[in-house]
Amino acid sequence: MLSMFQVSDWKDYLSGLLGEQVEAVEDTSAADHLSITLGALYHIYRGKLLDQMAVFVVPKKSGGPSLSDVLHHYATLQRSLGGEIVLILPIIKPHEVKRLVRERISFVVPGQQIFLPRNVVSLQGRPSVPREPSDIGNPISPCAQVVLLYHLQRHPLTGLSQMQIARLLNWKPMTVSRAIQEIERVHLGHTGASGRANVLVMDHGRPLWDRAESWLSTPVRTRRFVRGLGAAETGAFTAAGISALSKYTMLAEDPVPVLAIHSRKYSALLRDDKLAVCPYREEGCSHVELWRYDPAPLAEDRAVDRLSLYLSLKGHPDERVEGALHDLLEAVSWRM
Repeated sequence: MLSMFQVSDWKDYLSGLLGEQVEAVEDTSAADHLSITLGALYHIYRGKLLDQMAVFVVPKKSGGPSLSDVLHHYATLQRSLGGEIVLILPIIKPHEVKRLVRERISFVVPGQQIFLPRNVVSLQGRPSVPREPSDIGNPISPCAQVVLLYHLQRHPLTGLSQMQIARLLNWKPMTVSRAIQEIERVHLGHTGASGRANVLVMDHGRPLWDRAESWLSTPVRTRRFVRGLGAAETGAFTAAGISALSKYTMLAEDPVPVLAIHSRKYSALLRDDKLAVCPYREEGCSHVELWRYDPAPLAEDRAVDRLSLYLSLKGHPDERVEGALHDLLEAVSWRM
C-alpha cells in the first residue's frame, strides 16, 4: 500500500496542511502488544498532532489490507495501543469516506484528504481547499445525541419546552437550542407550538432508534490506560466497555476494568496529578475511555447507558461481544 518513501510523504502532507511540523517515530515495541496478525500488517508510529499525542497506523504491505479489514481491526488497535488512532490510507472511495466520517475515525490519505474529528479538521485536496462536510454521513453533535438518548431511555422529552429540557439535563438553554436544531435538521424531531411555548416533538421507542442510528457515533473520543485511581477518583468514572456489557448481559468480565469519563473531567484529574497515564496495558492499570459527553446523566447503576454502550462497541471483532450487543439492544426498556 505505502512504501517507506510514502511514509515520509504523509508526515510532509500533514505538516503542510496543518502549518506545523508533525513528528512521528516508529514504535518498534508496539508489536509486543498486538497479535501476530496485526503486528505483521501495520507499522505503528507515535508522535504529536496539534499538541496531542497520536498513534499513526500505516499498512506495511502493498495491496492490503482492505479498508473493511482495517475497520475490523480498528477497535482492537485502539484498545491495545491506548491512544488516538489515525489511519494512514493510500486511497479511499467516496462511500468509504462516508463510513469513516460517520464512525468519526481519524484518517489521512496523503495528497488527497484528511479527517481529524477530535481536532475538528476536515480538508480535501491541497492545503488551500477546505471541505465543508455535508449532512450525508455527518453525525449529529454529542449534545444532540445525549438529548436523543435521554428521550429514548430516561424520560420522554416530547411536549417539553427548551427551558424544561435545560433544567432536566442541567444544561444552558442555548446548548439545548442547538441540540434541537440538529435533531430537526436530520428529521428526527421537530418543534411545535403549545400555548406560549414551543415544545419538542419526537417519535419514540425502537422505530426512532432505527431511524436515528445512522446519525449517531461512538461516544468514545479516545482510550487511555491509567493508574492511581483512589476511591475519590473512581467516583468520577462510570463502568463502560466490556465491564458495563458484562453487567447487562451474560458476557464474562474483562480482568482489566473499563471506565468512562467525560474528556474534560479527565483533563482536570490529570492536571491535578490525581492519576498517571500508562503507555500500555499493564497490571494494576485501568482502561479509561474519554467520552465526548458526560456519561453520568444517562448512566444506570454506575454503568454507562445501554445505547451509548452499544455505539461504543459496535463493530467489535469478537463474535461473543457482537452477540452480547444484540442481546443488549433486545433488552432496552424504551421510554414511551
